[in-house]
Amino acid sequence: MSTLLTTLAPRLLLACALAAWSCLAAAAPASSFDITVPNRNGPGQLQISALKITLQLDTSANIAVNLQEAGSGALATESMVLTNANNDCFLAPDDACFKTFPNTPAGAVSADRLTVIKSQQAGADPGGADNKLVLVLRLRSNLNEGGGCTSTLLAPETWTVSVVGGAARIVAASVQSLDKQTVGAGNPACGTAFRPIPRNDGPVASITGTPQILSGGRIGVDAVMVLDRSGSMSDAVSASPGAPTKMVRLHEAAATFIDMWKALRDNECQNFAVACPADGGAPAVQGPVDRLGVVYFDHDIKWLKELQASSGIDGLKEFGGLNLATEKTAINAVNPAGATSIGGGLLKGAQALAPAPSEPNRKIVLLMSDGQQNTDPLAQVSGSQVQTSTGGGAPVALPNQPPVQIYGVTVGTGVAVDATINQQASIASNGFYLNTEDDAAILPNLFVQVLQNAVRFSSVETLRVISDVTTESAPFETSFPVTTGTHSLAFNLNWNAAMGSLRVRLTPPAGATPIDFVPSTATLGGRLIGNVAFPRVGVAQSAGVWKLQVMGGFGKPVAFNLSLLGDDSDVNSVLGPVAAEYAVGGKIKLSAQVNDLDQPLRGLNTQPAAQVKVFVVKPGNNLGDVLSDAAVQGGSAPQGDQASAAQLKLKALLAADPDALKHANETITLLDNGAAANGDSKAGDGRYSALVPADFEGHYQFVFLVEGKSESGGPFVRQQIRTVHVRSLPDPAKTQYSSNIVTIDGGKAVVIVATPKNVLGGKMGPGWANYFWFNAQGQGPVKPKDNLDGTYTVQIPFTGTPPKVSLHFLPEPVYRPDSFVPPAGSLTPGNSIGEDIIDNVPPGPGQPWWKRWWWLILIVLLLLFLLLRRK
Repeated sequence: MSTLLTTLAPRLLLACALAAWSCLAAAAPASSFDITVPNRNGPGQLQISALKITLQLDTSANIAVNLQEAGSGALATESMVLTNANNDCFLAPDDACFKTFPNTPAGAVSADRLTVIKSQQAGADPGGADNKLVLVLRLRSNLNEGGGCTSTLLAPETWTVSVVGGAARIVAASVQSLDKQTVGAGNPACGTAFRPIPRNDGPVASITGTPQILSGGRIGVDAVMVLDRSGSMSDAVSASPGAPTKMVRLHEAAATFIDMWKALRDNECQNFAVACPADGGAPAVQGPVDRLGVVYFDHDIKWLKELQASSGIDGLKEFGGLNLATEKTAINAVNPAGATSIGGGLLKGAQALAPAPSEPNRKIVLLMSDGQQNTDPLAQVSGSQVQTSTGGGAPVALPNQPPVQIYGVTVGTGVAVDATINQQASIASNGFYLNTEDDAAILPNLFVQVLQNAVRFSSVETLRVISDVTTESAPFETSFPVTTGTHSLAFNLNWNAAMGSLRVRLTPPAGATPIDFVPSTATLGGRLIGNVAFPRVGVAQSAGVWKLQVMGGFGKPVAFNLSLLGDDSDVNSVLGPVAAEYAVGGKIKLSAQVNDLDQPLRGLNTQPAAQVKVFVVKPGNNLGDVLSDAAVQGGSAPQGDQASAAQLKLKALLAADPDALKHANETITLLDNGAAANGDSKAGDGRYSALVPADFEGHYQFVFLVEGKSESGGPFVRQQIRTVHVRSLPDPAKTQYSSNIVTIDGGKAVVIVATPKNVLGGKMGPGWANYFWFNAQGQGPVKPKDNLDGTYTVQIPFTGTPPKVSLHFLPEPVYRPDSFVPPAGSLTPGNSIGEDIIDNVPPGPGQPWWKRWWWLILIVLLLLFLLLRRK
């Protein structure tokens, strides 16, 4: 345990005793711990209806847990054994995830029920990388829920959570107490929805034992932003006049990430007596120990402090100890420089995230680049492992994976394998991939998407993602529901500061006083961060429909981007594409799951006014065709950086015609109907699915929207942004060839021109010369010349008869420099897209005319014509 944690432990224990979340001091992994449920019989108090128990385990391996009421014997014990055969509870029979206790105590109306929520279920983290387990205990025997929530509990009760077999697997735990109070303290009306009990509303459940602290219901986060400062980051984000550079957008996004993290940490103070403290104020409840690192990469890899002496970030540093204003100034002072080593940036970031046995902090890397790596160390992916390589040597696994998760965020459109490498690094490490395409103004929103997933061990999720315009005279206005289980709200607003200042107004339900957020003098740079913790002084009820307004500017419409986050104990969701490698001609599977406290939310498609939809922005034409057919010439590479001829041609094309790459929009409804047509595997299981045809290569942007009514918390809304990059792969049946035999220096050579096409007939386009290789019988591999028009030409000398020639494509998304040569034996039938492609090739230019067979056809036709005329 660190010195800092040792110092803070007494203060943390005191804070946890006062909070709705109970937590423990750091210690070695435990095999069990106890939960004490108090008898809440004071004025205006309702009994605890449910406990939400969050466990951090030492590994992600399967575990069996018991939950037993002390003194009640075996009849009050339930064991949940989680095995590979029961890997996905929600698709198994209900009793695999939900178990009702076998006895109903005397005087009780119904029996208690235990629910286990594993990773990859609704409300759990992706991939199980956090070793998280959630137990929800419904205390039905303690009160008559159908009879006004009258109490049947006569004295405090104790529950024991233990690992079957006694293994010391539990490294951290927290317990949250929920009741069914309809409004606030002093009003004991029994409702149907759950709310987290505020600390000023009487006793809550506490835990004793040896797990570590999970203050606020989440583990800490160790996050390293690995940021691109290569020369290409000096390029404008678009060809529009006055468009900012990629680096400017990166500065905005990094500052937003830091400020939003601070806002979420401020909300975790859970100060229910007064509003959360201003900057510098001591929170009522100490949050977890978070840490931040900032690494910049070009051909050289540096911590922020190595580039800006004013910074304090020369490694992974405790978030609460940083001067955030100073760090943001230092970030803004970093300028683009040299070539691009994504692998070098990942190495430095991952090395700083070494697992600490005494602390279960989540380890994440936010990798931001324009996707075009060209310098050692290079990044690549093999199966579930992210790797780096140097000098063409054997790849080496990136250190500390797991637990390190990578979230790739890229800007713009690329060619060849750039986007695929970034996407696969994210998927392999249980992160996800995001891309701005041609709208880099949304980059701060994408950084916030990564942040909310980093702190997701608790229950922070995105409620709304908005891109719109506003004016002072006609403000933008919308509404959104907040559940009874919501602890807090936080938002980020970004806009072009040259258009004037914007402000935000949040209006609580039931006619409460609006809450105004106005940029301070120090933050007039087109960014506004705001946060609200509940319960709020003067606001009797936070649950219900809130109103959000964005207003301001100089009279002209001002475009803005806004993300609104909420911390909700009742409703959790997992929204996104199913992780896979997608290629043109396939279908992208989308999935939406909502967890209604302790069970999947079914029947959303039948709820009045509910919706489970995805707004899709997808390519409207084929990049390979557009780039092949364009007549533009590529310019020079950015200063200090490198770029392929295909990358430079794409850059010139988009500069000449920003609309050259078309986009198409559609809105899709996800269904839980068990139909293969929309990719749903089982009807009525609470998983909503859709399939999106991948007709063209490029980035597919998905904005998920799920809105409806939950039993546990009432009306809710959730949104997420996700990206899928679809590859273009060559299809043997569609790829075209032409060939000729020529005489060169007295010898013969076959000239082959190949036009690789994908399964739908679209050209692969330029940029693939290092991935297409011709293999001639008796000769070594031959790389073709990229003609930058979608065709590839190769010239193969021979003596005697023409050799058998095959064309091969190396499909692995690995950066291959111009010096790359396929190792012996790597061109196999498995990666061939054409065999014997010059069989029966005719003699070509350079041969005597009488040896050309087509002359014979002309002579025969001429003789026939003359004979017919004589008749």
